[in-house]
Amino acid sequence: MKNEHILNKNQSVAIIPLESIPTIELYVDQVTTFLEKRLAPNKRYEDDKIMTKTMINNYAKAKLFPSPYKKKYSKSHIILLILIYHLKSVLTIHDICKLFAPINKLLESNLECPELDKLYQLFTEMQVCISEHREYPLNPEEHSKIPYNILTVLSYSLMANRARQVAERVIDTNF
Repeated sequence: MKNEHILNKNQSVAIIPLESIPTIELYVDQVTTFLEKRLAPNKRYEDDKIMTKTMINNYAKAKLFPSPYKKKYSKSHIILLILIYHLKSVLTIHDICKLFAPINKLLESNLECPELDKLYQLFTEMQVCISEHREYPLNPEEHSKIPYNILTVLSYSLMANRARQVAERVIDTNF
């Protein structure tokens, strides 16, 4: 009975709407502060770190996103960092790099990318559905500009994260 309550309890999920992501370029300290503040509800323990400067530098070195321009991170960088945050507990860095390859190809010519904004918008819709224990309706025709496989991976990664959070809550409550 106790575990049913845990499953049905709406755990706070930090969803950062697209319009809340800064459109001005930020230095890495500002990016980590923004992510720490906005994704804090996802922490299991108070002293958990959301993302550090070292992590961001390692992701840049691994070519998960284009290099920052003059040490400043754009809105597109921040979107990709949010996606990395949600994917890294499910996928390897190598897999995330492969997943982001088509996105990074688009970003090579211009860091302003409407396709990435649309992808992120769909990602936040997926987060809402999964937090409400509903399946997100993936429709390839409706999202033709965004590779369907990217949406599929994002959806399954969110579901895996949700399942992990529920398992952690059962452990924290019962053991």
